[in-house]
Amino acid sequence: MDFAYVDKTNKISDYDIIKDLLHVKDEIIKKDKITMREYLTYGKYGQKAIKNHFGTWNKLLSNANIKPIKVFQHLSKEEIFRLIEELWIQLGRQPNLREFESMTKHTKKIIVSNFGKWSICLQEFVKWKTNKDKDQKPLTNTLIKHNTPREPSKSLRYDVLARDNYKCVICGRSTSDGIRLHVDHITPYSLGGETIIDNLRTLCSDCNLGKSNKKD
Repeated sequence: MDFAYVDKTNKISDYDIIKDLLHVKDEIIKKDKITMREYLTYGKYGQKAIKNHFGTWNKLLSNANIKPIKVFQHLSKEEIFRLIEELWIQLGRQPNLREFESMTKHTKKIIVSNFGKWSICLQEFVKWKTNKDKDQKPLTNTLIKHNTPREPSKSLRYDVLARDNYKCVICGRSTSDGIRLHVDHITPYSLGGETIIDNLRTLCSDCNLGKSNKKD
């Protein structure tokens, strides 16, 4: 009998997962795009294998040349106004629709469904903000209960930075460019956003403080 050690810990390759993903997309669900839930339902490999080989679901999609699905999340008009207020403060000026999409991760569909046009949304925001400032109530009356602490743990911070390839998701710069990276809430913690990986992103210090779009 041959007593030879065989390493069975890393039998799965990146190619195996990508091949199975494409099989599920093209042969089983027969769609142009695929969600993680759909793949985990019909595919061979689990979430742990995806994380070990690619880090994130979106990175797997990128390696397979599949565009990710943008999930439409309903927001009330007041929730949209609060996001715009945060952006306006960060940028130090009126934000545009592209900045709203990139910095909040919400699509323009939310704006169109609620207001029709971005310009109308901004006009209504100004009215809302004016009335809000006139009749401002103590923050203690509107405290939001959270399930997570404001600051991410070291391991969560590492997962966010690794998912974003240690680069600012807005300008693409990294620490090699001489800037500091921050882990930022997409939906602000003050507006009910939780400290979970899907609500966190990597920003450089300039973009996080709203300086990247200012000209000297």
